Amino acid sequence: QPLILVPPARKFTVPVSVTSRFSYLATIGWKTRAFEGTTEVNAEREIGAGDPGPVIEWLEGYLGMRPIVVKRKHTRAYRLEGALAGATAELNRVDGLGDFLEVEVLCEPEERTAAVALVGEVFARLGVPEESVEPRYYVDLLMGAVPGRR
Repeated sequence: QPLILVPPARKFTVPVSVTSRFSYLATIGWKTRAFEGTTEVNAEREIGAGDPGPVIEWLEGYLGMRPIVVKRKHTRAYRLEGALAGATAELNRVDGLGDFLEVEVLCEPEERTAAVALVGEVFARLGVPEESVEPRYYVDLLMGAVPGRR
């Protein structure tokens, strides 16, 4: 369940997440968020950080970051094959928001155009119309869903 933190005096555009899959193992992650049409295209980075307690203490106490939301996402991932090889379909249940289908393609920057096309092909084959694609990030949706936050 990632704890999403933002730096002081900055716009909410580059949050840092602390993900704890186990009580003793944290991952610090951040990404540059962008869209190409209706497809989310991110440059993501992660660092293994060990015990999440001191990590959160350091981010809050030393760097002055503050928590804004906790995102709990339960995922079933499926690696696609054949013409759709290279893509992963994820069925996600996000606490407080509901169910979502995500299609992810990990690639190098020079493969971006082909990756975006592959994501579109997966949605097309699944019969998901473009107008059904949610353009907002889970964190933004959650912040809108939490009374007193925005």
